[in-house]
Amino acid sequence: MWTNMVLMDEHTWDSDTGESDPTSREAVQQLAVKNSYAVTARAMADWVSRNSMTSLVDSISAGQGSLIVFNTLNWKRSGPVSVDLNKGDEIVDKSTGQIVPMEVLHSGNDFRHVRFIAQDVPPVGYKVFQMQPAENNLHLLKRHKQASSKVRTIA
Repeated sequence: MWTNMVLMDEHTWDSDTGESDPTSREAVQQLAVKNSYAVTARAMADWVSRNSMTSLVDSISAGQGSLIVFNTLNWKRSGPVSVDLNKGDEIVDKSTGQIVPMEVLHSGNDFRHVRFIAQDVPPVGYKVFQMQPAENNLHLLKRHKQASSKVRTIA
């Protein structure tokens, strides 16, 4: 992985016509080779990251239907999370027991692709959310609208 990153970043490795004619066949082909190193490095880093998180998730006793959000930074932070959710389900913050307001980005036959804000995920840690069937969709819509005027909620 590191070799691929370094080869992409090598600024002296370029066609002799790279500056004077950046659209020349030689310059374009060499740039394609350099770009392939970056793509390969990104795929390898993604694989390492996903496998590492999978190992961590296996050691967390969160239960079925849980969504675990990681924070790899060394400070507490909040941020958007996108996930596919079964139609009729809601997301609950397991640390507070509160239903999380969410925005529907896309809807299919049996699912909704939603975005929500994961609040106060601990530094170099994680937060667990529960995806579960909603008790009363109409009641949830009213409660979400009262809870936040900035986040569009669709139950």
